Amino acid sequence: MAKYNYVTCEEGVSQYDDYDLKEQRIVPARYVKAKLAIDAGNPYIEALPYPRTGRNIISSYSQTMADFDYGKIKSMSTIDKILQIRSLRSIRFPLPFHAELELSFYNALITSYRSRHILHSDNDKVSYSVENQEYAASNILVGDSSASTDAGFSLIGYSGCGKSSAIQMLVSYYPQVIMHTTENGEYFPQITYLVVNCIPNSNFSALYDGIGDAIDKALGNITQNKAYEKLTGYGFKSKYQGTGARDVVGEFIRMSS
Repeated sequence: MAKYNYVTCEEGVSQYDDYDLKEQRIVPARYVKAKLAIDAGNPYIEALPYPRTGRNIISSYSQTMADFDYGKIKSMSTIDKILQIRSLRSIRFPLPFHAELELSFYNALITSYRSRHILHSDNDKVSYSVENQEYAASNILVGDSSASTDAGFSLIGYSGCGKSSAIQMLVSYYPQVIMHTTENGEYFPQITYLVVNCIPNSNFSALYDGIGDAIDKALGNITQNKAYEKLTGYGFKSKYQGTGARDVVGEFIRMSS
């Protein structure tokens, strides 16, 4: 990994704030100093934005009816009133668990990356596709499959209480894919999160299909199943099956209804 320059930003403010992450999910890496000495020099951790805190959480998790005008209610037609009522579903308020969610997600990411290391090979490269363009990297991220890594959390609640909305607002703060550059000019992606729908009563093949599809979408591959073929083919079984899904991605978010 090449030596990289750090940028400075305030806590709760992302170094990627100048990107519209809804439109541009793949961004070049920008590094900030790690909070802990144990994480210093880890590019996967230092490329992540600091978690939001305090007022940043309040503003980020708040969503009002921007075009609502109380003075025009009486002059509204029936259809306008109905549409305004339906738009109430888009209103969001910050809740006490949002602050804990921000820290839990960030901690899950850095704990996962902390327990893994870069494996480099001068004789072999791993091929991958970004926006249907082929790349090759000499580095992969690996971990000890026998080691226990406490890097997950569960979000449990009644239907309609705001779980899915909270997850959407949480991950919208993070670039989904961060592209790193090595000292020899190679690029390799860091997928910070995936959202995978787990079909009830499905098998492992359906799960692999869902993971592969999510990876392809994150990497901007219009032609699908490139990642799925790697997950279900010989390469996945021989090289990656023992390492766990989090060796390939930063964190795996499983949402079920």
